[in-house]
Amino acid sequence: KVIRGEFLVTPVFEVHSSTSGKTFTKEYVIWKMGSFPGIKEKLGLTELNIKQFIDLGHIQSDNGLTSNYPQIFAAVIDGDEARHLSAREIDPQDREQSNFQIQIVPIQELSEYLGKVDDAFFLAIVARLLAKKIISL
Repeated sequence: KVIRGEFLVTPVFEVHSSTSGKTFTKEYVIWKMGSFPGIKEKLGLTELNIKQFIDLGHIQSDNGLTSNYPQIFAAVIDGDEARHLSAREIDPQDREQSNFQIQIVPIQELSEYLGKVDDAFFLAIVARLLAKKIISL
C-alpha cells in the first residue's frame, strides 16, 4: 500500500523471508515533491544569478530510518541579490508550517553564528566548506 501525506509518500511493502519463513512489512518515507523541491521558490526570487555552484556531496540525515539521501551544496551569489533575499516578505503560512526564516550573516560573523544554529543540513554544509578549504573562520 502507499500512504500519501501532504509532503511525504510512504510505500509499505509486505516482505516474506525464505530463510525464517516469516512475513513482515518494510516502509520507506520519501519526499513527495521530487528532486530539490522548493529550491529558489522559498527565496521569493523569480531569477537568481548564481556565480558559482559548489557540489558538497550527499549526507545521510537519518541513516537506517528512511531512504532519504539528500544532496547538499553551496551557491555563491552577488551581495546585491542577497539583500533582495532578506527584504522578501515571507508568507505567514510558510513561516508557520516550516519555521522558515532568511538571515544573512557576514562571513566574519559566521563563527559566532554557528553556536546559535542547530540545523543539521546547514552545519553539514559549513563543515564541508571548511573541510574543502572553500571558507575559513
